[in-house]
Amino acid sequence: MKTLAQVAEVKEQAPKKPRKTMSAIVATFVLPQGSIPTFRELFKVLKDALADEIPLMIHEDKLEIRVMDPSRVKMAHFVFPKQIFEEWHVLPSPRWKSAPLPIIIKLRVEDLIYAIEDAGKDAKARFEVAAIFTITRRKVKAPVHHPADCPKCKQPTTLNQLPRDKQKIVQRKRSTKQWYKCPCGWRGKLITMQRSETVLSREVTKDSAIIVEVVERTKDKYRLDILDEEVEEEPLPKLTFNARFKVMGKEFKAKLDKLRKKADVVKIVGSDTGLNLSGRGDYISGDINIEKGSDILLVAEAHQPQKDTLSLDHLISIFPKTNVADVIALEYTTDMPIRVTWLTSLGEATIEFFMAPRIEVE
Repeated sequence: MKTLAQVAEVKEQAPKKPRKTMSAIVATFVLPQGSIPTFRELFKVLKDALADEIPLMIHEDKLEIRVMDPSRVKMAHFVFPKQIFEEWHVLPSPRWKSAPLPIIIKLRVEDLIYAIEDAGKDAKARFEVAAIFTITRRKVKAPVHHPADCPKCKQPTTLNQLPRDKQKIVQRKRSTKQWYKCPCGWRGKLITMQRSETVLSREVTKDSAIIVEVVERTKDKYRLDILDEEVEEEPLPKLTFNARFKVMGKEFKAKLDKLRKKADVVKIVGSDTGLNLSGRGDYISGDINIEKGSDILLVAEAHQPQKDTLSLDHLISIFPKTNVADVIALEYTTDMPIRVTWLTSLGEATIEFFMAPRIEVE
């Protein structure tokens, strides 16, 4: 039979239940007349070329989409400032505590396309977002190293190259001391302590949804469920571009389509005088030279020739299939990712795609 002291000790050691709170946000934005065809084309490209589900990041003054394909070869980054919308409101929920901005919610692209697929250019689309979250806070113990980074190579001190019997581990009351060897060769003493940290996890409630109302000859209304998934924000690539070009989208894509009939990849060589596209099939090769100032190539800027080898399937997939962007900007540096930017009628909106090159070993 347990004594009172033993029962009290068990109660003290029992883990605390995680703390749960509710938060929410309400947002409304209206696509004006003439903008729905562009959004519909963007959603179709996202579905066909990148992902079936996309995250919408709602800021106080803009809507952002940042998503990568499963192979992590292509990335889309869209920014729609509130100025391009006919209406824009981001408000706290009248019932729950306001969720901190920006919030990220995930939707099925197919459902977004379905809601606006038959809307004409004169239609308006109103999106009403009601996102309600259950926030769980848990206390966990996390190791903290001193020094946190190697003084020589600045890498985190997490991979000890010394065998276990050479580390001379000394266990103290609140920390552990050991000898440490970095992969770069630096040696020193490493002290590890346990620090309490708060970990937040978020669940979307079943009442969360986006109501899409399309107004044209009729008033159509659709309810899109917000997916109950944790969404990680994809970091933007940090790139420097040494070559910049602007091409007529439809005509340039037609040249890529022709090369794709016989080749899998295209080698792009760009200079301040023009662009050269070359591809090779089993029994035939093609070479297309586009001079600066022609009907296809409007702008060419490069201090020295820049080369990139790209998959034709991947590159063509991030070009618009309709005339929502007459002009396309191409920016790249030799053997580095290319940025493809659509120049549309959406004013200050940013519509860009990044794509990794194919590195060929000669």
